[in-house]
Amino acid sequence: MTWSIHLGAVLLAVLLTGIGQVFVKKASVAATTRLRIFANWRLILGYTVLFGQTLTLGYALRGMPLGEVAAWQTLTFPVTTVMGAIWLGEGFGRREAVGLGLLVVGLVVFAMA
Repeated sequence: MTWSIHLGAVLLAVLLTGIGQVFVKKASVAATTRLRIFANWRLILGYTVLFGQTLTLGYALRGMPLGEVAAWQTLTFPVTTVMGAIWLGEGFGRREAVGLGLLVVGLVVFAMA
């Protein structure tokens, strides 16, 4: 039971990382000057979400081995890439699909070991 709660925290941290990165990217695109980006609500919200991700990951580390948490954290890459493609219109081609597929295969192999 405890392990599943901590795994849920890791997966929540993965999701929060993607959301935070999307807000930081939106802030960087919306900024009109280099200094204006720091007053952008998207940047503040993005870093707040990323801080929440850090706290969530810290909770997960209390109940899971570091190696397992690190393996599950690799899901950050596909989640963030898909969120960028959906919400930011960033490209998602064959190279990205192959790379993300290899990450997921590696995670499955690690989980089976």
